[in-house]
Amino acid sequence: MFRPGFSPVSDSSYYRVLRFTSTGNDPFLCAAVGKSTFARLLQSACPDWEVVTEPVSKWQNIQSQGTFNLQQQKSGSALMRWSYTFQTHSCMSRMKTQLQPPAPRLLQSEGGAVQVYERSIYSDRYIFALNSFELGSINATEWAIYQDWHSLLVEEFGQRVALEGIIYLRPPTVGYIYIYIYIHGQEQEVQQDYLEKLHVQHERWLLDKSTEVHSESLRAAPVLMLDASVEFKSDPRVQHDYITKVRRHEEHLQSQ
Repeated sequence: MFRPGFSPVSDSSYYRVLRFTSTGNDPFLCAAVGKSTFARLLQSACPDWEVVTEPVSKWQNIQSQGTFNLQQQKSGSALMRWSYTFQTHSCMSRMKTQLQPPAPRLLQSEGGAVQVYERSIYSDRYIFALNSFELGSINATEWAIYQDWHSLLVEEFGQRVALEGIIYLRPPTVGYIYIYIYIHGQEQEVQQDYLEKLHVQHERWLLDKSTEVHSESLRAAPVLMLDASVEFKSDPRVQHDYITKVRRHEEHLQSQ
């Protein structure tokens, strides 16, 4: 049995952990909204926190009959063939990450143990898997199965995968036809329609609150919105503003 807001150290002892997540646009476009840069900024400004980055390497190195990169299966017949597999693997890898106990050093934090996840199992379901279903790359049967096991695992693990808050790195509206970025030395082409749909999914879930969310605690989680259209990578003033807002968000969550 787990008490709300606590994680196990051993069978007989518990410590309080505050968990929240940052989320933005497509994981293949993290440079476009500066999300990975934001994770580094958080870790630098809040060294007493644990910032958990996305398990990208697990998506790129599937050991079967050789190394298989699921993350590259994003177009044409490959997209239709591998979408459900990728969404399942992505969510399971995040689930394993969220179930890991915090780093031991967090126990010595005077302000309380804080973990920040770069996206979460809820981003997987309510942004990327839902988007794949609406685009038709995941069929109705696959979507029903995905929702069924996702709800079961969230219910089973309860507070161990619960989030107390969300940081939404809100990008500007996508206003171009194609965007190219380099990921591990390879140029990726992403269509405008895909980007716009991801943006809409974020807006529905985090701002409009019109997405059907199947977790009562997640529905109640406070959302801090940060304007990701401004340049913060090289602007100390913007960085300071971001960190101040995040710290206030964390203090508010701690007081709940």
